Amino acid sequence: MHKKAYKKGLTMKKWYRKTVTRTIVLVVAILSGALLVTNLLSLLTLAGGMSLSQIQKMNTQSFEESEEFSKMVESYMYDVQEKLYLQNLFESDGAYNPKKLVDVMELSKKGKISETNLSGVTYTMEELVNWGETYSGTDNDNLYKQNGVIVCQKPDGNYYYYYMNDFFSLVNAGKLQFQMGEQDRDQFLAGLQAGEFTTSGYYTFQITDENGELLYTDCWNFGQSMIEKYAPVGADNLLQVVNNNPQLNGRLTLVYDNIATALQTIYEDWQDYEGGWNYLEEGNTNFTYLYADESTKKVTTNKAEYANYADVKKSIEDMIESASKNPVKYMVIYPELKDFKTNMNVSYSDQWLNTRSYGYYSGGTKWKDVFAVAVDTKYPIQDQFYQSSIDYQNNIPQMKAALHFMIFSGVFFLVTVVWLTLGGAGRKPQDEELHLLKFDSWKTEIAAAVVIFVWVIGSYFFFVAGIDGIHILFDGITGLCGSYGAVESDTFVPSSYVPNVYMQTLSLGESVGAFAYGAFTFTCFFAGYLSLVRRIKAKSLWENSLLRSFGIFIGKILRDMKLTKKTAGLLILYFLFQLFVLWGWKFLPGDSAADC
Repeated sequence: MHKKAYKKGLTMKKWYRKTVTRTIVLVVAILSGALLVTNLLSLLTLAGGMSLSQIQKMNTQSFEESEEFSKMVESYMYDVQEKLYLQNLFESDGAYNPKKLVDVMELSKKGKISETNLSGVTYTMEELVNWGETYSGTDNDNLYKQNGVIVCQKPDGNYYYYYMNDFFSLVNAGKLQFQMGEQDRDQFLAGLQAGEFTTSGYYTFQITDENGELLYTDCWNFGQSMIEKYAPVGADNLLQVVNNNPQLNGRLTLVYDNIATALQTIYEDWQDYEGGWNYLEEGNTNFTYLYADESTKKVTTNKAEYANYADVKKSIEDMIESASKNPVKYMVIYPELKDFKTNMNVSYSDQWLNTRSYGYYSGGTKWKDVFAVAVDTKYPIQDQFYQSSIDYQNNIPQMKAALHFMIFSGVFFLVTVVWLTLGGAGRKPQDEELHLLKFDSWKTEIAAAVVIFVWVIGSYFFFVAGIDGIHILFDGITGLCGSYGAVESDTFVPSSYVPNVYMQTLSLGESVGAFAYGAFTFTCFFAGYLSLVRRIKAKSLWENSLLRSFGIFIGKILRDMKLTKKTAGLLILYFLFQLFVLWGWKFLPGDSAADC
């Protein structure tokens, strides 16, 4: 009786080893892990491209003090300067000018359009836009023609370009005569036309006209020629321009590259220009801007009372004074950093440098313009600022809750893991022996492979089945590292602005899907982890591994190496003896073909 009472008391003291206790703790561990995954997904959905540090910071900030607001203002500032740049590119006297002359070489070198034909590689804006649309999204095969140009070298070292067809027409007409052997001439011309000779020096020859006057000392196949949808202004084709302009001599590749770049960039800019900036107009936004261009002495603004250049100083003072009396955030960028003014939560130097590096400013002279912006944070107009403020206010509390629940479930998960590791795995309350399951007797590597295989197959079926929330979890995991995801919203968003805070929340279906996947994942995890713990406690992790068995096998081979060497040596000697007998038999007396 005394022993039974002792055992009962011992069992009561070690209640945490009971099967029912361990089962409850295991279930709690799996569920807390599933909750961890669900809240992580919720956080990813709400936080979008923000990192954990940004999320924690946003918990203590209003929208107007947040990085989200600052980035939004900065993106609108970029849009204003993009608007100025595109208007300057496509317009003359405030209106689109399809006949505006664009010197491609000037545009490439200086980034500006003087509306003057300087290099000869000049087209109208309308031609470049139409040409760019034709070749947008195409590869070089549609922009160039193979083996289209022959280049000839003059006695003075300069070059002259021919289109392939024109060159061979002149050769066949006898206007270009090759001073070389007829066989070499025919072979060279065939190779030249096929694109075999792409540099000089293959043959030594001269090319004369029909009167024998020396024209060229060499020629070769330049390669591709651009398919010209339009001829340059004042010329029949590009080669005529290059041949007549000494500054372009020998630079046909550069000309082609500059045209290709212009076609791509101008058409892309044209698409942005056509899109318009209605969202920046007065009455459509809470964002007010004033850009004073010192070179033209003009003001670009979306507030009529700020339009007079002579009143720029007064207008900016009015903007700042308004911010002191009303909930308005403003920023004024002057040519000098010391004059920078703002009541926003931004880095002065970073914002000043960023503004100066925008697309509208591309000259080599000192930046002298003034750029002032303000946002009415009462949000009387329901624009993107208003919508983002609502989303921020709605999502931040949910983000806080998701973050807190994620931390809580994570702590609970760790506690249960420690509990199962130290007190539960492999032990029973009635004794101190280690009790292993049949699965624990499997080879270590095989058991691990089975658990991983089950998890991978299960994850695949979750993913393929399209369970709500799983795709977001897989795609959004990198969001906590700071990358941006896609934004789903019915509200118009300027192309340069990508909000951090998502405009969506986790649906019930997505939550259930994420929870189910989390429960499955942690069930697989604990199946392998607890078996690992029991193996470590039983000291069978290494003893029952395939790697150890393989090591024992190799060791046995090495131990038996002496015997193996002896056996191999005897076999080799026997083999050599057999060869000697067979080889020597052929030379015994009487064993020859003559004796047969």
